[in-house]
Amino acid sequence: MAAAGIWPSNAEPPYIKALRARGFEVRPPHYQAWQMVLITQGPVFGVTWGFVMYVFLWMDQGLGIGVAILAGAAAGFLFAALMAAYYARGRQKLGLSDWDSL
Repeated sequence: MAAAGIWPSNAEPPYIKALRARGFEVRPPHYQAWQMVLITQGPVFGVTWGFVMYVFLWMDQGLGIGVAILAGAAAGFLFAALMAAYYARGRQKLGLSDWDSL
C-alpha cells in the first residue's frame, strides 16, 4: 500500500492493528466495504466522543444522558460516513485493485 502512496497510518490504523494482534484477519480500510467502515469505526468514535463531551462539558451544563447518547450516535454515524467516503475516494483515486484479485 505504501507503493500506492498510502501512509502506513492510513493503511493500518490502530483498530486494525489491535484486531490483527488478536488473530483476526481484517482487510485494510481502503479495501473494506462502506458498511464495514460504518460498523467498525462509527460506534467506537461515537461512544468515545459522546463520553468525553458528556464528562467534560455537557454534565456541567445539565444536559441529559439521553441527549448525549443521541449526539454520540449521530457523531459516530457522521464520522464513519465521512471515513467511508474518504476510503472509497482513495481507492478510486489510486486505482487500487479489488481485494479478491490480490
